[in-house]
Amino acid sequence: MEQYRRLRINVSGQYFETTLLVLERHPDTLLGDRRKRSQFFDRAKNEFFFDRHRPSFEAIFLYYQYGGRLRRPPHVPDDVFLDELLFYQLESDVVDEYKRSEGYTSEVIHLPTNLTMRRLWMLFEYPETSRAAFVIAVLSVIITLVSIVLFCVETLPIFAMTHCVAGEMPNFLDVFFLIETTCTAWFTIEAIVRFIACPSKLAFWRDFKNIVDVVAVLPYYVTLFNVLSTMSCEGAKSSASLAFLRVIRLIRVFKLTKHYEQVDSILAKIPLNMQSRLLPYTSP
Repeated sequence: MEQYRRLRINVSGQYFETTLLVLERHPDTLLGDRRKRSQFFDRAKNEFFFDRHRPSFEAIFLYYQYGGRLRRPPHVPDDVFLDELLFYQLESDVVDEYKRSEGYTSEVIHLPTNLTMRRLWMLFEYPETSRAAFVIAVLSVIITLVSIVLFCVETLPIFAMTHCVAGEMPNFLDVFFLIETTCTAWFTIEAIVRFIACPSKLAFWRDFKNIVDVVAVLPYYVTLFNVLSTMSCEGAKSSASLAFLRVIRLIRVFKLTKHYEQVDSILAKIPLNMQSRLLPYTSP
């Protein structure tokens, strides 16, 4: 008869009643385990009290009663409902099925086995892992914006001849040249460090974002080589292939979107539909 004893559950002021048998059909969950649920028992009121989200518990309570597929109430945000599922420690297969129905994905992230390389990789690739990594991500966004704005501004007619005078030596102290050099130096260091620290060199080149990072700095070095070899900025500007390479610098827009997504997710602190596991990389 103990199994048919009625229990009262108070979830933030809303009461639910069921039998012990219903709860213990799910022994691995918070409510189904006698030891786990006992810490929430109020002896004075003879009830279990949970200061949790009431609309979410309505669906969870139905799952305890009837089983089957867990359904999120339409008016409950998916991340809030997922937090409640994890709090009540529902079965992992049930939670995984809910995640699939909501469009969550599971990604295994490989990390370098070497401790120093792992720290460098996380520093430049995962801004959410530390304050220093976050600062680097923000700095990369700022420098990318500056580089894009610079490319647009220097094409205006008013600035067309400010950094290149016909018949004279190239002006290496020109503001445009100095800013572009600083930006390119940062992009170059970033790409080199990420390539050296990456867990798989082959996987690094398979990532389109990494190809963008490398291709975006090529126009600068081609231009610089042309200028240094001829010591004439006019010769560099008149090169048709060089003009095409300058347009490639707009690829940095893609680089900007990559870092914006990372930084925006941290600033907003909104849970993403992504459950990741950080694993050391091992060669197949």
